[in-house]
Order: sequence, then structure tokens, then C-alpha cells
Amino acid sequence: MSYSSISQDDMTVDEKRMKRATLTRDLISLKEACQKIKHQIEKMDLDNRYLIGDKNNLGEEVESKRGRMRAIENEVYQLERELDEKKKEKKTTLLEMAQMETKSAEIEGTVKKNEHDKEKLQDEIREMDREIKKLEVQIREM
Repeated sequence: MSYSSISQDDMTVDEKRMKRATLTRDLISLKEACQKIKHQIEKMDLDNRYLIGDKNNLGEEVESKRGRMRAIENEVYQLERELDEKKKEKKTTLLEMAQMETKSAEIEGTVKKNEHDKEKLQDEIREMDREIKKLEVQIREM
């Protein structure tokens, strides 16, 4: 039976008590439900505070990592520049080595030519020494 449609003047004392008891139970139930919802809201607020703290910490870590990444990128850039410089230095050194090897080969050729010329001159000196001895012998025999 729904008590909301019956006026209180038409109710008996027992009906009024029953209606009051029902309304009191409904009130208690609503207050309990309201309290549960308030606790849920408080828990959500607390969870959100922790989550916001975690988010802020993560944000700081991300910024720290970004800074570290920039430092690494700068280091990589510096190393790449140094590598390029070393490659140029290597190329220059290889060119200088090739020039030195060419010069060394030229010097070796000159030394061999000089040795050959020296041997020719020594042969010539030996030939002259023989001629000198012959002439000396001829002069003595005279």
C-alpha cells in the first residue's frame, strides 16, 4: 500500500506508525547510501591526489630524461663532428703517406742509379789503375 496517496487525516494510528516507520527506514537507507557515496568521493579525491602526485613525478622524470636525451644528442653530434675531422685527417695522412712513398721510391731509384754510376766509375778507376800500372811499367823499362 502506498502511503503517499492517502492523506494523514484518513489514516489510523497504526497506519501512521507504519508510514512513519517506513519513512524512517527510507530516510536511514538514503542517509547510508549518501554516506557511502560521500566515502567513495573522498576515496576518489584521495586516489586523485596520489595519481596527480604520481603524474607530477612522472612529468619531472620525463623532463629529466629529455634533458639527458639532449645531452646525449649533443654528445653524439660532437662525436660525429670529431669522426668527420678524424676521417679528413686520415685522408690527409694517407695522401701524405702516398706522397712519402712516392718520394721514397724516387730516392731509392736515385740511390740505385748512383750506385750503378759509382760502380761504373769504380770500373773506370780500375781500368785507369791498370793503364797507370802499364804506363809505369813501360816508363821503368825505358
